[in-house]
Amino acid sequence: TMPDSTIPEQATSVESKEKLKTRQKQILFKIRLIIWIIVDYFIDFVNRNSRDYREVSNKLAEMKVEDKVFQKQRMRMETSSNLTSVISINDMIDGSGGGGGGQQSRNISLRKVSQSIPLSEHSRLYRLFDSLFYLTMSRSELLCYSAMIIDHLTSGALLSIPLPLSIFLWATLSPRPTRNFWITILTYTEAMIVVEYIFQFRFYPWNADIADVRPLAAVNIIGIDRKQSATSFADLFLLLSLFLHRSILKQLGLWKSERTTPI
Repeated sequence: TMPDSTIPEQATSVESKEKLKTRQKQILFKIRLIIWIIVDYFIDFVNRNSRDYREVSNKLAEMKVEDKVFQKQRMRMETSSNLTSVISINDMIDGSGGGGGGQQSRNISLRKVSQSIPLSEHSRLYRLFDSLFYLTMSRSELLCYSAMIIDHLTSGALLSIPLPLSIFLWATLSPRPTRNFWITILTYTEAMIVVEYIFQFRFYPWNADIADVRPLAAVNIIGIDRKQSATSFADLFLLLSLFLHRSILKQLGLWKSERTTPI
């Protein structure tokens, strides 16, 4: 027969395990709550910094939709004026015919753009990536500067020295660098990558045996030695960053501005 004293001990052990599990759940819930608060604060902070670009992007989207609808309405009026020479274009605009339908379709298209799903209704993960995306788009020049510095740090050659020097001696001297700066950097980066890739073949004497190449050799100082994977990725990342920045400027209508206008 089992003694009666073992029954209370088993009951107390079960209660202690349940209390431990409850305490662990409370600690995990508090940790998750703290993480959510930090993520929400970070999303709000990033959205505040990229608010200008977000508003400009939304306004440009509305203007593009409005322009497309206007072009369709204009083509419809021109077709109607060719078919019916009695009715003038002004009567068509003021009447309830094609002009009214065009105005109605224009209002519907603009309503669809303005009535998009609010950002607060999405998940935290979606809002986090969305905020990071707009932050990258609004600060794409900083991405290009970082890529230029990383490229020089990975290569450390004469070919990449003009990249960081152009940042501190040209780009940072004005609030925003001009279009000529980005064209110069983009052209130089493309030429640098082409030159480096031309000298990657193994039939060159200095690429026959990489272990025998001295650190202070001319090919290492110039930067035409056989590159490692990290250096190649840094060059491609810099080139893609420059193309991304150029596409953003084109989207905002700043790439085709005058040469004296900062962009």
